[in-house]
Amino acid sequence: VVPDWVCETHSPATRAYDIGVKLRTYHRFQVPHLWYIDLDAQQITVHAYQNGHYTARDYALNKTINAPPFQGTPINLSLSP
Repeated sequence: VVPDWVCETHSPATRAYDIGVKLRTYHRFQVPHLWYIDLDAQQITVHAYQNGHYTARDYALNKTINAPPFQGTPINLSLSP
């Protein structure tokens, strides 16, 4: 079963593996939506699988976003409550 959405948090120890091996695996299985949260860079990268490849868009963690697969549902990415 392929998930519709995967969300992961990078750590310095796993970043290369996450954006290398794991991203290729998600691509091979055509996972439609992939989010990577990078606390060091203070951003989230949203990948959408279309036409055989991923397109990516970066968002700052202090914003409210509307991103696939949750279009129409504002998501607050603020780091504070």
